[in-house]
Amino acid sequence: MATHERKPYTGTDKSLVIGIDVGTTLSGVSYAVLEPGKVPRINPVVRFSGQREEKPDSKVPSVVCYDQDGHVLAAGPETDYEINPILSEIEGVRRAEWFKLRLRPPHLAADKRAQLEKIWSPPEPPAEIDDYADASDEEEDENVVLIEIEGTGGVVEEPDDSQDKKNIPRPVTDDFKTAVQVFADFLQYLFKSAKEYIMETERYIDPTFTWSSIEKNTYFVLTHPNGWEGKQQAQMREAAVAAGLVDRSAAADHITFVTEGEASLHFCLDKNPELHQQSGGLLVVDGGGGTIDLSAYSQTEKGGYKEIVSPDCLLQGSIFVTSRARDYFKGKFKDSQFGDDDDVEAMARAFDKPEGAKCMFRNPNTPYFVKFGGLRDSDRKYGIANGKFKVEGAQVAKFFEPAIQEIIAGILNQCKNTKDGVSIKYVLLVGGFGRSDYLFARLRDYFKSSGIVVLRPDNAHLNKAVADGSVSWYLDRYVSTRVAKFSYGVMTRHLYNEKNADHVERESKKETQANGKSYIPGIFAPVLKKDSEVSEETLFRQPHKFILTRGQFAAWTTVSTRLKCYRGKAADPPTWVDREPNAFQDACTIQADMSHIKQNMKLTKNGTKLFYKLNLEVVVLLGFTELKAYVTWKENDIEKRTDASIFYD
Repeated sequence: MATHERKPYTGTDKSLVIGIDVGTTLSGVSYAVLEPGKVPRINPVVRFSGQREEKPDSKVPSVVCYDQDGHVLAAGPETDYEINPILSEIEGVRRAEWFKLRLRPPHLAADKRAQLEKIWSPPEPPAEIDDYADASDEEEDENVVLIEIEGTGGVVEEPDDSQDKKNIPRPVTDDFKTAVQVFADFLQYLFKSAKEYIMETERYIDPTFTWSSIEKNTYFVLTHPNGWEGKQQAQMREAAVAAGLVDRSAAADHITFVTEGEASLHFCLDKNPELHQQSGGLLVVDGGGGTIDLSAYSQTEKGGYKEIVSPDCLLQGSIFVTSRARDYFKGKFKDSQFGDDDDVEAMARAFDKPEGAKCMFRNPNTPYFVKFGGLRDSDRKYGIANGKFKVEGAQVAKFFEPAIQEIIAGILNQCKNTKDGVSIKYVLLVGGFGRSDYLFARLRDYFKSSGIVVLRPDNAHLNKAVADGSVSWYLDRYVSTRVAKFSYGVMTRHLYNEKNADHVERESKKETQANGKSYIPGIFAPVLKKDSEVSEETLFRQPHKFILTRGQFAAWTTVSTRLKCYRGKAADPPTWVDREPNAFQDACTIQADMSHIKQNMKLTKNGTKLFYKLNLEVVVLLGFTELKAYVTWKENDIEKRTDASIFYD
């Protein structure tokens, strides 16, 4: 097996690469300064605006708060009312969280749409508060509780930490801010914090360091779940431009994408070099707040890695554990004095905190406590005392169980469908959800009998795996071959043949071209089939013949073709789209400006018909982490090419 040591940077100019992981619940940033002749070192950004102190595993909440006019009030840790208490005094605050999942492709986990809407749905506006209620107590401070000191007979005043529910923020909905707009606002916050941290840190190392000296050579890697596609990448790039990361003219070259699964592989290999010596397959399970990404790899003869099964993406992250807990609390306390939406939400957030029951849960046989309110918040009938209540460990386990079962099923599915007879030897559990001791123990115990070892590489920094890994991906590029998740192709037409039964069946759709000949449209021509291995160097060429009347030629400036995606269950897509019309969807539109070659096109004659004809090929590269394309044609037997733009509806 090959060993790996990062090589010195071979570029001629000093550069900077910044990896940004916008997670469903938490986000992180890492970076590396690239200096000619030196080995790059990956560094985490450990201080963000609004944080009280630096943290080595620093990630910040993926939350943005707006005023009622849509202006950003706070982002990241500044959205915490304990850190930024002034938020509770502002009327009409709107809070955007879990906005990343609004970008997801509609086909991904469509069955969980109702559950997501429940998470996003705005609570009912709070009831009007009677300022004159309990007027007899008006001289007492409502936020003071008298505590008797044992053995003295005296009392001290202690502030009541129950939440002020007068200005509970309403969630951000699409009619207020789109997911892309929120994404842009949050990227702007992350970039500003990262820029300040990088400048301060690098100036300490090199006093001559300036941002202006490196700005034009700064590159960004944005990460996304395995299930995101080209449209989501385009939206993220649009958000990055709006956030000011790059100018629009530089966006294509200075912003790249990598899946969270592939970034996590790079993190694991970087933190655990001994994995390079292991034979057998590696299955990375990145447990995040919203998604669980599963990606399987095996090592190539040259020491790199290739995917051995199409990566998977499960919508079963840690927020769904909290969602099930929220539903339980709502039902359990619906008839208590703490059964309204605001109290239930406070319970769910307390359950979700790093020191809360969800993160601390290990043993179904041990009870856990949820502290959601203050010392005055009690309802003995429902087991609530001093702002907290007990939840049996067996009940907490039920909140986890659907996620655990779906993750196990996903791992088994990956193991079953690996290529080349490769067996999965290691499951590498990373991500914020991967830090759950209960989840880790359940997966470890389940797969022990199968001879599969479940590991948590660098457990202290699992939640930084994607940010660090994205920079490692930019530097190391271990993966060179990937597996297609779907079948891709283009729509074509065939010359009408009256002896072909399929043509006769569709005779009503027959089209006559400028050359006088008739064609039958609606044929799917695959360029890449599902589960095919595709390397980054593989080119997929699709011939196109354009026949134009003189009128059409005068107006013609661009070549445009739609790349179709087949999402049906058949191993081989049907030739005729009308056999399974709902299974075919537009993946993107590939477009190239061809106005500069019109002068080389000659008028052609076929009998009495005069027309222009052009033969070209649309070349698609589907082996990268992002789709690329260009157009080629021949002039005097010399191949010419022009880059193509890719658009998503």
